[in-house]
Amino acid sequence: MWFVITFPSTSSGGKGGSGGAEARRAATTFLLFTVGGSALLLVGIVMIGLDGGSLQVADASTGSLAAAVLVFLGFAVKTPLVPLHTWLPDAHSKAPTVGSVLLAAVFLKLGTYGFILFSPVLSRFDDVAPYLAIAGAVGIIWSGFACYAQDDLKRLIAYSSIGHMGFAAIAISTQSTVGLAAAVFGSVAHGLVTGMLFFVAGSLKDRFGTASMAAMGRGLYGRTPWLAVTFVLAAVASLGLPGLAGFWGEVLSLRAAYEIGDVLTKPVAWTALGLAVIGIALTTAYFIRAIRLIAQGEPTPHEADRDLGRREVLVLAVLALGVLVLGLGPGLILDLYLPFQLGEIAR
Repeated sequence: MWFVITFPSTSSGGKGGSGGAEARRAATTFLLFTVGGSALLLVGIVMIGLDGGSLQVADASTGSLAAAVLVFLGFAVKTPLVPLHTWLPDAHSKAPTVGSVLLAAVFLKLGTYGFILFSPVLSRFDDVAPYLAIAGAVGIIWSGFACYAQDDLKRLIAYSSIGHMGFAAIAISTQSTVGLAAAVFGSVAHGLVTGMLFFVAGSLKDRFGTASMAAMGRGLYGRTPWLAVTFVLAAVASLGLPGLAGFWGEVLSLRAAYEIGDVLTKPVAWTALGLAVIGIALTTAYFIRAIRLIAQGEPTPHEADRDLGRREVLVLAVLALGVLVLGLGPGLILDLYLPFQLGEIAR
């Protein structure tokens, strides 16, 4: 799967200057990490083919630890997992809106999809699963602190993606039915919610020429009410408010870790669970801070204040509908994995 993400030559769309250098650096880092991860993945797949005598996924079982490690590292770059995540914040902050949406909604899913696809057929996955769980849990905590320190809204959303993918990583590492269902649901929900957040952030940056929350000013509820409402809806969905899409992937990941699963030991699973619970608190804190900084408070009028246009309404309405439908009817996805268990409970 190939697609091109173009980076503007400057942070404001002009040519030259420090913004152009930063955009080129972000694009170069993105390219190096992507190609490097793909190279590791290719070598791992070749080793699987040589070991098993077939490149069919169903026949890809292998006893090679090296192949499992290479596949793990390749998909860890694309997820991304700490410490292979460093390409993501700059790529998101320097990319145009469409690039950020594609990165969040499509590209990051290559990592979780790969883990979900290969983990059941790699006989040595049990050896790397604990590292997957711990990397996911550390990413949740680390990204939470990083988000709280951000003034740039696009960087905040980018760092939050690392945390959300951490929940999917913990769920996959358990190799349980609940865990795989949680990873699939969380990946789909993340694409909708974070895509919506980046679209709103792009709309704000188009108006104010910056993604700095301080520069945008406070009181969007009074200045651009519908734009503020869509941002707050996406933010509370991202922090896992019950009834919205972001809730189910996180809560099922916690349940999968609590039940340990088929491959994790109790200390590893419960350590990941504890860190993930702390991460939920951090996620709530940094999104509430962002809401207070730009949506609430005394309005500070800006000459660029402009509410949603027709095209923006159309795109955001589709995304908001998806967030609400999956939040209120999680059985649409869960029933594919848990038709007689969580699908019934969720309804």
